[in-house]
Amino acid sequence: MITGFLSNKNLSLATRIRRSAFVLMMVIIIVLGCLWLTLALMEIPANHRKTNQSEAHVVGEVLSSEISNHLDTLKQLGNSPLVWTALVDSTSREVHLKPFLGAWEKGQKGGPVKLLDYRGRSVLGELPAAINAEQLDRLVVSAQAEKRSKLAMVMLEDHQPALLAIYPVLYPYSQEAIGALAGVINLSSVFRQKVSWIDRDDVGVELTHQSRVMATYPDGAGPKFFPASFELIPRENIEGGAPLLTVYSSRNPWVQPVLKRVLLSALLTVCLGVLVWRVADAFAKRMTRRLYRLAKECEAIAAGQASNITEDSSLDEIGVLSRTLRQALESYAHINTNLEGLVAEKTRQLSDSQRLLRTVIDETPDMIFMKDWDGRLLLGNKALAAFYGTTPDELVGKKRSHFAPDQAQVDSFEQNAQDIVRSGQTQVVQECLVDPRTGEKRYFQSEKMPLQGPDGEPRILVVSHDVTDLLAAHRVIEERERQYAYVMAATGEGVWDWDISLNIVRHNAKWCELFGVDPSLLQHPVEMFVSLLHEDDRESVMIAVQLALEGKAPYVHEHRIRRPDGEIVWLLDRGQVVERGAEGQPLRMVGSVTDITARKQSEVKLRQAASVFTSSQEGIMISDAENRIVDVNPAFSRITGYEREEVLGKDLHFLGSGQETDEFYVGIQESLASTGSWQGEIWNRRKSGEVYAERLTIDVVRAENGVPLQHVAVFSDISRIKEHEEELERLAHFDALTGLPNRRLLGDRLERAIAHSRRGGKTLAVCYLDLDGFKPVNDTYGHAAGDSLLVEITSRLRRVLRGEDTLARIGGDEFVLLFGELAHLEETETVLARVLAEVNLPVQISDASVRVSASIGFTLYPDDAADAETLLCHADAALYQAKESGKNTCCRFGA
Repeated sequence: MITGFLSNKNLSLATRIRRSAFVLMMVIIIVLGCLWLTLALMEIPANHRKTNQSEAHVVGEVLSSEISNHLDTLKQLGNSPLVWTALVDSTSREVHLKPFLGAWEKGQKGGPVKLLDYRGRSVLGELPAAINAEQLDRLVVSAQAEKRSKLAMVMLEDHQPALLAIYPVLYPYSQEAIGALAGVINLSSVFRQKVSWIDRDDVGVELTHQSRVMATYPDGAGPKFFPASFELIPRENIEGGAPLLTVYSSRNPWVQPVLKRVLLSALLTVCLGVLVWRVADAFAKRMTRRLYRLAKECEAIAAGQASNITEDSSLDEIGVLSRTLRQALESYAHINTNLEGLVAEKTRQLSDSQRLLRTVIDETPDMIFMKDWDGRLLLGNKALAAFYGTTPDELVGKKRSHFAPDQAQVDSFEQNAQDIVRSGQTQVVQECLVDPRTGEKRYFQSEKMPLQGPDGEPRILVVSHDVTDLLAAHRVIEERERQYAYVMAATGEGVWDWDISLNIVRHNAKWCELFGVDPSLLQHPVEMFVSLLHEDDRESVMIAVQLALEGKAPYVHEHRIRRPDGEIVWLLDRGQVVERGAEGQPLRMVGSVTDITARKQSEVKLRQAASVFTSSQEGIMISDAENRIVDVNPAFSRITGYEREEVLGKDLHFLGSGQETDEFYVGIQESLASTGSWQGEIWNRRKSGEVYAERLTIDVVRAENGVPLQHVAVFSDISRIKEHEEELERLAHFDALTGLPNRRLLGDRLERAIAHSRRGGKTLAVCYLDLDGFKPVNDTYGHAAGDSLLVEITSRLRRVLRGEDTLARIGGDEFVLLFGELAHLEETETVLARVLAEVNLPVQISDASVRVSASIGFTLYPDDAADAETLLCHADAALYQAKESGKNTCCRFGA
């Protein structure tokens, strides 16, 4: 508070000098007054202290001696053979020790005692219940461990102070602790016995421990002056500090003398203080007048109201200070002018350098950034900001996890950066980042350099170069190299390298395989190659090689070789000179060979196939996958009448006759798609318009991937064969004389008629007709007349039949009629009546007119629900009945 009163910088210097002088003088006055008061009153307390100290020493010696006697008695008891024998032998304990302890306590040689074994368990005796068991256990363990006594202050039940003493019981033969003896000394009774002889009424005595009053004499608390203390037990021998005996004066012996001197001192201090204040005020004003003026001029200069201070020629400190400040201000003005120009120039240069450095960093395509130990960005260029979709300013102060969603990856980067900072070595690492803009992976080669900041804090500078495109290019190159190796392996090419200057040819294993030589022989003289050439091709190969060596033509040659085992192989040999000397002479030639034996064999087969294509008597037509004609052979023109030039490029469907259905052509396409071929008969049309039959075979030509490329159709004209077949068909199913269906075709027609009747629910009439009187006409007029009669009767019967009805001749003069779509029996009888009437009309044969009649037997389906053969049998049976009934009539089966 006094320091603030004197050094308050908000006050003027004059005020602070005034206060300082006043305080200094007042301090001197007060110190002198106090010294006078102290010297005057020092004798009273000194006398009292001396007296109390003497009495405390006397009484304390008495009490200390009494306590020592009690402790010695307890120690002798602990060293008694009865005690350690009792710990070893329980019988001895009951017989000797227990009576001895009882007699010892009754003889008032000490307070209560307790014997404990080496584990702290009670063996004999009891202590007051107020003693803390944990404290007792701790002292017992400590006494046995250190093999010396332990003392501690305790309070008994009636708040009487006591001394707890623990003595270790040592086995005399091994000096090992086998137990402990605990005893209690009542200090309250000892204290009162020894201090009761003090008869001064202005003196009091206290027994204290750890600032706690444990007993007083006389009873009751009062004022305590000039206390003097005495340690009853050395403090190093007792736990928690020694108990103290304190003697003090209960009355104040110098209150009134001190009060008088204090009042006198206060009155003198006030009077002198007023005088000192006035003197200090005058002194301060005189001392600070010039300094005050100098301060005001400095304030004016600071405010810009003046440029310098008034010159002061005095030789004291203020004059020197004034002149020094004046010179300093003049120098400052000059220096300030120079510094302003220099600072402006350096500022401009620094700004230019910073802009240049920032431009270089920002325009660099690599990502450049600096981080601290915690991963916060301190610097980032435009490339890094563009990668994270932000600006360089937004990067500063943020971690990469703020922009990158993959926290695990960011943690890995931060751990790597910290490892590099710990190592202190620049490292180049490969990293993979997910581009937040596109989601694609980008690969970077990052150079990481550990640095230190201005205050020594760790930092790391990272320059990351995007190598994604470079890695992709490397992968493309590697893939192309693999593909080239695959192509070379797939094409089966052998590679050779001819060192012309050494006349050595080096080659790969495939070359050895093609030439049939030892695969381990990877180089040989060129003469070995010449020796393997076919003798008919050797000269042409050497000419082609010579032209290539002279640079007149590339070396591309097809020739044969004869392998060591005698097999002849065709090869395509290609090469070129890749190195020449200073004068143009060839030094090195490289090339490859390909086995073209299969191609040469294919060429022979193609020539043979071309011969067959041209000379074949069957028509051959080749079309593409879109059914456009690609080529035809001469036989095609001979059969169809179309010349080759007329049909090339046309859709082959223009050859169709129109007689085939769409389903027929769909079937062809399905067969070609499933089996790759189709074979059958088809009706096409010639250029003349004539429809003809042909036997056609179509095969699909496919690419290696199975895609159809072409169709090859081979056909022949079978028109005459079809005519013969039709004639045979007619003879097999129709009567040669009348042209009516015969018995074989009748069975098929009857089956179909039954099925039709079943579906339509109509009646079917199956009729057997036999001519009455035919044999006499045949015998009289001859077989020719009989045939004419049969032809005429057939014509008449056809006039009666409808389109869905059937008329068949099954032999001689027997006919079968099938009438379908009949509604009832009466309609059947009406139709048969007309048949009888037609047959009964006269027939003109040559010059004669003859008349015959007919007998008809019939059955109706489904009334007669039989099969076709049975229906005919039933109709035949009905015919027999009709003839028996007199002829020229009809009978129904079962009527």
